[in-house]
Amino acid sequence: MLVYKGTLIKDSLLDEAFLNFVSITKEDPPCLYFTVGEDFVASVAEEISKSLKPRGWCAQIENEYSKLVIFPNKILKFAPTDAAARGKAIEYGKSLGLSDIQMKGI
Repeated sequence: MLVYKGTLIKDSLLDEAFLNFVSITKEDPPCLYFTVGEDFVASVAEEISKSLKPRGWCAQIENEYSKLVIFPNKILKFAPTDAAARGKAIEYGKSLGLSDIQMKGI
């Protein structure tokens, strides 16, 4: 089973209920790092998307084959090597008010 690694800013969340379905690997305020198995990644991504505050926030879940950039009510999935899709994710994030620094890790 593939394992995905995730990162988010805990202050970005309106609801933390989905945390019951991930394994927290590190808390380094304000960041929260976690892992989630392949079987649950889509559900966890959807719950994060619903739980993010409306503007200026995103989260990421990734493994070596796939990257999910999670925005409020929108999830963009692409291969980590897909520069065009990465560019679209950055563009979308900026349209929501995310800064260049916030989008740098995408």
